[in-house]
Amino acid sequence: MGSWQKGLVQGLKKAGLGYRRLALSLSHRQCYLCRQSSKDLICGYCEHFISPLTTHDNLLTSPDILKYLDTPQYDYLYAIGDYVWPFDFMVRDLKFNNKPVAGRALASLFYQRVFMLKIMAVNNVCEAPEKSDTSMLPEILIPVPLSLRRYWQRGYNQSQVLADWLTTHTHIPNAPLLRRVRHTKAQANLQKQDRINNVDQAFECCLNGDYKHIAIIDDVLTTGATMNSAARAVLEQNPHMTISVWCMAVTLVS
Repeated sequence: MGSWQKGLVQGLKKAGLGYRRLALSLSHRQCYLCRQSSKDLICGYCEHFISPLTTHDNLLTSPDILKYLDTPQYDYLYAIGDYVWPFDFMVRDLKFNNKPVAGRALASLFYQRVFMLKIMAVNNVCEAPEKSDTSMLPEILIPVPLSLRRYWQRGYNQSQVLADWLTTHTHIPNAPLLRRVRHTKAQANLQKQDRINNVDQAFECCLNGDYKHIAIIDDVLTTGATMNSAARAVLEQNPHMTISVWCMAVTLVS
């Protein structure tokens, strides 16, 4: 770990804020997935077997994906891959096992495989930043919020963990500018229409800046019902807002 990381861990140790888990997420000597010795968080062998989701940059331009979604209220959809190994393992580890290293791994993959290869490269930002059109880049990242009840149960918001690591990689700031105004059932076991009904009017937007383009951050997208509800809350306050959705994986059901 670098000096700032050591200082952070020491400070959290004094404050009693779960420093052991954070320390493990900041330092590694083995691949997070296969546990073999590796200088990288995910070794080259494991990365080789992670298949891209589609050749489409914006997933909303893919008919094979769009047909499964509730009519999107957002403009762009980006994800690393389908909700199969290793994404299902990493998301569950982050979401239910309080493993921040999983959030770090997911954010790193998103940065390498989506942000740099699709979002940035499409606008030639990498080749000539001073001549690039950066309008496709969001000005702020907004994690999907949990209800207070679920936050108390879990102790953290996995989307906020992802947003923090994505900010580290992209240098785009993040802020909790969406609020969940009512507790909802877990979406995992609900059918498509039930998912839509479950999160209807579940969010409130509290944007406090002159933003033109935002990105909403979440772990997995299935029907897009949660994202649509969040996007509607934003559009009610900011009807001309450009909205991107950054999620780690998609699992599409009819």
